[in-house]
Amino acid sequence: MPVFSFSGLSEVETRTLTEAHRLFNDVFQWQPLTIEGKFDTEMMPPVILKRLATVAGLPSAQVLRERLQETYRRVTAISATMVK
Repeated sequence: MPVFSFSGLSEVETRTLTEAHRLFNDVFQWQPLTIEGKFDTEMMPPVILKRLATVAGLPSAQVLRERLQETYRRVTAISATMVK
């Protein structure tokens, strides 16, 4: 996997953003094909979440939920440091 370098970001931050892009891209490419409306993992049928987890290379819907929440938290933290 190539690691891109962004000015002002550490290697860890760059890797985090690259991995976040991959995860969000994997999930959100399928999202319009599987559900209508806002993306809310709490409201989705379990079979849809399981399919999205599989697409993202994750073992279960619960792991997908956890990974999305953690990734969102990490990206938000990086973004906050960039706008200071």
